[in-house]
Amino acid sequence: MDTKKTISYLNSKTWYRFLKVVFIFIFIAVILIANGINISEGIGRIDKDKTLIYCNGGDKRVITARQAGVYFSNYEFIKGFDYKKFYEGYYNEYTIKDILRACYDKVPEYNNDEDIYLMQRVYEIQGFKANPKKFNEDYLKEQFKVMTEGYKSKDQKISYLDYSIHLFDIKPAYTYKDFVLYSLITNFSILLFFEVLRRVFYYIVLGTIKPKK
Repeated sequence: MDTKKTISYLNSKTWYRFLKVVFIFIFIAVILIANGINISEGIGRIDKDKTLIYCNGGDKRVITARQAGVYFSNYEFIKGFDYKKFYEGYYNEYTIKDILRACYDKVPEYNNDEDIYLMQRVYEIQGFKANPKKFNEDYLKEQFKVMTEGYKSKDQKISYLDYSIHLFDIKPAYTYKDFVLYSLITNFSILLFFEVLRRVFYYIVLGTIKPKK
């Protein structure tokens, strides 16, 4: 047996021992970073098939997050669903538009379906068709005008809202299978990659992918 083609021979070399330490360090670092990213996404992930959206107006349908075509952050409802906080959320505007389109086939007369804040305000004044509020038509027109005339920032529009009506409510549900699945796939992929890298190194240096000890 050629002793120069064994792992024992490599272990006698300072450069190899140093390279092995670097290899192990990089392997551990990659494992920690990959799993850290996975954990940072949350152990419990939003279940799009079990998370329910209750449409409080119209025909009061109940749809899933998947049916509405929306994605929620795993940390969005960590303290429960807060309608006001969700409606004013910086990144939620397009999500809310998708929910409203999925919930309401028709919108109030004074509504622009591209303006979720105006839609909220109109419903606050008019109420739902099944449970309408008594309101002054001139006041409704006035509110419509002040919210649409000229440029109004998001904060300015929000200042008109009282959230006396919820256009929808959300009941989140979580799943843990995605976290487990991603963990298994991630760690297996890393192990496989480094094992292939190790075998390629052996082949280059020793001429065999499976050297003797």
